Amino acid sequence: MKFVISFGFVLHLLFLVSIFYIYFRSPILTDLEAQNELPNPPAKRLVVFVADGLRAESLYEVHLNKTPFLADVILNRGISGISHTRVPTESRPGHIALFAGLYEDPSAIFKGWQENLVEFDHIFNRTSVTYSWGSPDIVPIFAKGSTGGKVMTFSYDPNDEDFSGQSDTTLLDEWVFERVKKFLEEEENVEKVKNKDKIVLFLHLLGLDTAGHVHKPNSKKFIENLIAVDKGIQQIYELVEKITNDQKTSYLFTSDHGMTDRGSHGDGTHFETETPIIAWGAGVKNWNKIENFVHNQLHYHMLNKLVPRFDIEQADVTPLLASLIGVPVPVNNIGKLPHQYLNATTEFVANALKNNALQLLKQYKKLYMRTRQKKFMYFINDEEYRIENRVGKMEYLLMQAIKAKKYDEIPDIAETLMHVAIESIEFYQQYYKYELLVCLAITMTGWIYILVQQLYVRDHHTSHSRGSKSQQLAVLIVICLVFALIFFNYIQNTPSMVTLYFILPVITWYFVYLRKNYAKFPSSSKIKVFIGIFILLVTTELMILSFFHRNYLSVVLIGHCLYEMSISNSSRRMNLKLLASTLALAVFPALPSVEKDSKENYLLYLGILIWIVKVFNETRSHKFSKALILQLSIVSVTSLNLIYIIFCLDNSLGVPKVSQSLCWILAGVSLVTPIVSPLNIKQRISAIENGLIIIFMSMSLSYEPLFFMAFVTNLKYWIEYEFNLHQENVERLDDLTFDLEGSPFQLRFVNLGDVRRVTKFLLYLLIALFGTGNIASISSFDPNWVRCYISTFSPFLMTILIILKLVMPILYLTCCLKALNVITKIKVQKLFIMILIICDVMCLNFLFLVKNRGSWLDIGTSISHFVIMEATVLVLSLLYVVATVLTTFSLHNAKNIRSINNLPLLSKSSLD
Repeated sequence: MKFVISFGFVLHLLFLVSIFYIYFRSPILTDLEAQNELPNPPAKRLVVFVADGLRAESLYEVHLNKTPFLADVILNRGISGISHTRVPTESRPGHIALFAGLYEDPSAIFKGWQENLVEFDHIFNRTSVTYSWGSPDIVPIFAKGSTGGKVMTFSYDPNDEDFSGQSDTTLLDEWVFERVKKFLEEEENVEKVKNKDKIVLFLHLLGLDTAGHVHKPNSKKFIENLIAVDKGIQQIYELVEKITNDQKTSYLFTSDHGMTDRGSHGDGTHFETETPIIAWGAGVKNWNKIENFVHNQLHYHMLNKLVPRFDIEQADVTPLLASLIGVPVPVNNIGKLPHQYLNATTEFVANALKNNALQLLKQYKKLYMRTRQKKFMYFINDEEYRIENRVGKMEYLLMQAIKAKKYDEIPDIAETLMHVAIESIEFYQQYYKYELLVCLAITMTGWIYILVQQLYVRDHHTSHSRGSKSQQLAVLIVICLVFALIFFNYIQNTPSMVTLYFILPVITWYFVYLRKNYAKFPSSSKIKVFIGIFILLVTTELMILSFFHRNYLSVVLIGHCLYEMSISNSSRRMNLKLLASTLALAVFPALPSVEKDSKENYLLYLGILIWIVKVFNETRSHKFSKALILQLSIVSVTSLNLIYIIFCLDNSLGVPKVSQSLCWILAGVSLVTPIVSPLNIKQRISAIENGLIIIFMSMSLSYEPLFFMAFVTNLKYWIEYEFNLHQENVERLDDLTFDLEGSPFQLRFVNLGDVRRVTKFLLYLLIALFGTGNIASISSFDPNWVRCYISTFSPFLMTILIILKLVMPILYLTCCLKALNVITKIKVQKLFIMILIICDVMCLNFLFLVKNRGSWLDIGTSISHFVIMEATVLVLSLLYVVATVLTTFSLHNAKNIRSINNLPLLSKSSLD
């Protein structure tokens, strides 16, 4: 068993990170040389405004009449369009795309997006000096690792980022505008800005993002913040023009990401991926002076005027900014210069496009040379030769046009070369995709077979045959295969991690062979086994579909309940209770996801009322025991405090500090209250749900407490159903306790009933994850969930609290698994092995469903699905430890049940 635990942990860790070798390789290449600076650029300095969280629709279609300065720029002075972002639509990835021209290194996902732990080149690193003002979460990103102290940063206190609704969000942006004004009023700074070339002023404006989160993008507060931004930009523009007076300043206004109507972002909906981009000033075209538009030119109606729309990708902003002031494009940039924005000579535009194309070509050649270091060239596929020919042809045409100074021809050639180079870069970043997918599928199939063997492992297996000739031959074959694979991949210059994935199938199936005599499979009817496997696969596939369509969970849950009723030996009344509670729970996956909408407060109040009534009835039925009186008091105080907080937020009063402190105290006490209740299964389970609802309720916005009530009610009836199905004598569920020492486990084979229970458990797990929303969607995590606990922006603490809310139903479910463990008297290790088998089958499905093309919503969701299933068993194992404490530790009558030996996959008997 020690081997299974160790090998399984390593295997799943490699399986989890495999998507970054198959689909999402790091875009950062080292040792690349930058291109030369462009001579005689149109601008000496850049002023860049980034309005965090502003979507294109909010400015262009809804509120343009409230922003007179930006409207005037769009209609009369410059050029505008939509900048298309990528997922995840978060602040750090958006800013890196804007100023480095690359889409966030996937490894940064594991580093929090807060620190610049991944080295990359950016445009600020190429300037003579950059001054930046704004959020402490953004402006330091580009200062860390910059050469020669070129990036100067000024940011406000993190505690100023208030999400309680009490503070005026415009103050964040006014802080930036005021500091920039003071900076430009000092004579020393004026001289630098006026006389130095290649200077950038970067203003990060967080107010709109905060207003969108707290008040929503269509609210009055958001509009007021947008008006303040418009006025501030006008003031900075007029001040810069006044002190420089040389018409050598370029201006750009854009956003890092958009936002949904409910004030969230992170996914790939058009509200989140479409941001405004407006450019004007030195070196920027005025669309009114463009004589000939392309035949498919996009337009939009603005203030009764038809305005041409020049859309770009977000990474395209980087080469645009670099060209305006003549600095080299960052070496890892994958953006293409939108030359239709440039107002410069034909020669300058041609040189700028040439530099951009050659910079992309260097990345292609770096990747190309890696593959050309192979010893055996016949492993080069036809696609590589096709790419090589296309790139070579376009590079030759570009060099010829440059040599002949045919500046009119260079733009078309350079654009084609850039397009081909980017496609080629993407090809080489997924170079081993299909080979890795095949190897991982073979590996996981072998691992699943090992788990099946472990289910039927003999109680006293022997190892006398380990020295047999067949096993000695197998060891020799495996060693030879491994060394052959290592040697072959070494001379082929294959990356070491890819080589490791190629070796995994050999090692995994060797262990399958080695353990072939460890298991003793039951002599069951082949028809029964076939039917069981078929039902399991169908249910598993339906659960996979539920990740894409939540309402499928309702269908599967009802179908599973009807099947259980058909084999039930419970009373008709018990069956009706199970069916009614199942139907009630099945309603929730069919409902719309919980969104930030104050009009749904009545559902929250209804859920609060039902929980108070429920706890009161339990207290009365148990003759007002001290433990239940304590829980009733906590639920009542929490409910009143939550209602008061909602009242304060609705009236823009913010969350009182006393109420916040009370929330923390009640949350801490509620997690301890279950251990003062009796160890009787029914009473302890009720005490646990009454404790967990405190945290869950205080982080609810709508019908979540109603969902939790339906969830716990259905689970309790299911436990009672399983008890009736397995009772062997006249003992009652009321008499059964979590005293595992008094309930010895049976040494029996796993049967189809165990598979049915595990499948039902996983079905409940998915309902816990998707019952009130889509956990796979980053934007479904609403910062307002934590309004009772924290007001200021603190990503780390907010994330912990959000995870805590998501974990509450799963923790309760794990406690119910503990109860089933007692009822069925099967070792919990076997239950977890069956859970692991089903999860791994689902993971294998999701591995092949991961996308890196198509809509950014689909790409982000596919990654989330894979990661969720990969992490499921690990999370359940950790929660089982917590569930063991909640169910077996008791201060009631000073009794403490010690059952550490029954933790999943860790019992002493299983390790022997």
